[in-house]
Amino acid sequence: MIQPDPVGVDDRRLNKEYVAIVNDGVERVDLSGWVIRDGSLDWLRLPAGTGVDPAAVLTIRSGSGRNTASTVYWSRRSPVWANFTTAAGTRTRFGFIGDGAYLIDPVGNVRASKVYPCLGSCPDPARDSLVISKVDYDPPGDERGKPNSEHIRIKNRGATTLSLFGYEIRAGGFGYEFGQYDTLAPGADLTIRLGVGRSTTAIRHLGLSRASLANSGDRVLLRSFDGARLDCRAWGKKRCPGGY
Repeated sequence: MIQPDPVGVDDRRLNKEYVAIVNDGVERVDLSGWVIRDGSLDWLRLPAGTGVDPAAVLTIRSGSGRNTASTVYWSRRSPVWANFTTAAGTRTRFGFIGDGAYLIDPVGNVRASKVYPCLGSCPDPARDSLVISKVDYDPPGDERGKPNSEHIRIKNRGATTLSLFGYEIRAGGFGYEFGQYDTLAPGADLTIRLGVGRSTTAIRHLGLSRASLANSGDRVLLRSFDGARLDCRAWGKKRCPGGY
């Protein structure tokens, strides 16, 4: 899992850019001395003692910090992972902009990899199931000082429980990333309110001080970190972006 394009200016939020290694096995994996690298061959050797337990996640953040059992810091001064685009008219002589992460063991074997964006056959477990069911961008009254009166609701209309890790909401200059252990049961809803409040399994709060969805025109995009567009709602003169 890679988050290459966090909300805001990447250079100023290096620790919001990360790659996550998930252990889907039944035993702890020792990653001491393994290498994580990007598509341009920038690489980081994981320190001794690094590992990931069953059903756990090891996060490698691009910026600086103190390493823990679940987080390793690359200590870069600039972003690692290139931002992506699949929109029409954005090809360069190198093709579409994107990148990849490669996990390499001490003898040089690529043991896991992730590239983005995917431009061919790209099945996504949440496609056609995880949708935006409602956007309340113009509630009654003057909402400017009442950000919780604006909300976004997503729904799982599929038949199985979905992991929300690796998906995000983008809208009006803000965003919300779902956490590593967030799930949504079949038929269930999750409401994202823009203001301050106590978050629960059914309601999340962004902590904004003012309403931020423009009544005259805006859009809300539900997508994966690697650019797969699951759903989009737009109004006024705004339009949903192209891409896959």
